[in-house]
Amino acid sequence: MDSTTWERLVRGEECPFDAPRPESTDHWDKVCTLSASTLYLSTNQTYRGQCLLILDTRHATRPSEVPAQEWAAFCADLRRSERAIAR
Repeated sequence: MDSTTWERLVRGEECPFDAPRPESTDHWDKVCTLSASTLYLSTNQTYRGQCLLILDTRHATRPSEVPAQEWAAFCADLRRSERAIAR
């Protein structure tokens, strides 16, 4: 990926992870919507259970860009997802 494309994605221009996003693509299938994020099962299962947990509330490239309350909700979603995947 060239630097211009990367810079556009960082700014949130045509970011494939920003809502609205398709429930299924060649790369993922939606599992469920949580409080601040959506959990997707990766179609690449080289590592069984590999998933993507994508923040739904805003475009962000770093945790420091997410307000504390949203970050706490995302972390709770992460914990819930990890437990479900482990089971």
